[in-house]
Amino acid sequence: MFLPTAMSTKCPLWVCEHLTSYNVEFNKDVSREQSKFVPESTIHPFFRAYNSDYLNSGYDRGHLAAAANHRHSQRAMNDTFYLSNICPQMGKGLNRSKVE
Repeated sequence: MFLPTAMSTKCPLWVCEHLTSYNVEFNKDVSREQSKFVPESTIHPFFRAYNSDYLNSGYDRGHLAAAANHRHSQRAMNDTFYLSNICPQMGKGLNRSKVE
């Protein structure tokens, strides 16, 4: 994934991912519950998003590159949980469930 970030909002401007049948292949040993949202260490701390930015804000953390698209390994799924891949979202119905 490649994630250019807007410094003023601490959000990605866009995301580009290369999906293949291998990337989206279901692996029963991969679970979202094992993943944690983490700050992106390659972004300067002043412009970096932190979990505390979302605490009591009324916003959820929404993936741009969906975690479900990277089920082939736990590491691949974990990589989608960097806060540089996250934007604020509001509540149920926007991005909380899978797209059908």
